[in-house]
Amino acid sequence: MVSKIHATVSSINVLGVLHHIIVRGINRCVILKDNFDLENFLERVSVLFPEIQTICYAWILMDMI
Repeated sequence: MVSKIHATVSSINVLGVLHHIIVRGINRCVILKDNFDLENFLERVSVLFPEIQTICYAWILMDMI
C-alpha cells in the first residue's frame, strides 16, 4: 500500500532545519493590495512566529514585475 505524504505543521517543523519558503498569489495575482493588507500580514507574522516557536532570520516582500 502506497501512502500519500501531505505537509503539515508537525511534519515540516523539524528541529534545526532551515527552510526556504516562497509564496506567490494564484496565477501571480497580487497578495498584498494596499497598506492595510501589509500591516495585517506583518501583525499576523509577528504573532505567529513566537507562537509556533520559530525563528525567522529574514524575509523579503517583492513585487512580481
